[in-house]
Amino acid sequence: MTAEELRAYSVAENTEVAKDHSEQQSQLNQLLKTKNTCGKAAEMENLALQILNSVPDDLAAYHALAKTSILNQDFTALKLIVMAEVYSELDHNRYDYMPIMDIRNTFFQSRIFAEIDRILNTSALKLSKQMSWSAEDKAKEVPFGTLNLNLEKSLALKNEGVVSFQLRKEGSHWHTYHTDQDNKVSLHLPAGRYYLHVAGILRKTFFMIAETQFKISIE
Repeated sequence: MTAEELRAYSVAENTEVAKDHSEQQSQLNQLLKTKNTCGKAAEMENLALQILNSVPDDLAAYHALAKTSILNQDFTALKLIVMAEVYSELDHNRYDYMPIMDIRNTFFQSRIFAEIDRILNTSALKLSKQMSWSAEDKAKEVPFGTLNLNLEKSLALKNEGVVSFQLRKEGSHWHTYHTDQDNKVSLHLPAGRYYLHVAGILRKTFFMIAETQFKISIE
């Protein structure tokens, strides 16, 4: 093969590779625009991994993987992904689903979610090693407050208007609840600090005060 033929072959091969990953980037851009991580998680993750195989510094691909990691509550993978974000860039010719500063802010929030999850798991482990409450403690009256939750504008997957979500009282375990068909629900909760998961993402921490009502609206 002559030098000219070799150069021509190299250019053709590189063009074909660029075409492949540009099509994948276009598909990922459209998926990210839908903001439907729950329904498109597998497809989104597969595309992101294919893109990173060709473009290892693709910010949007890492963003997609961060979304699916949060959905799957895989905070070990999330920590690695947010570390890679520092060295990645957004190709503005391929992606227009979100301003780059908003994407960077999402990774900042993801770091916080991963750290909170680490702290919660550590606290739960320590609590399990402590002595259980005495019968006298359990017999005492527990003060309650009311949570009024509105998920009407949330992007969580809805089933005929019903949305599932998770609540965790500090020092306890996660419990799953469902809204009514209007995406709203009122819950009577013991006083204390709570953590709210919607669509697999930690969206809110709040403190329930006895004999009060606390309103939360997630968008």
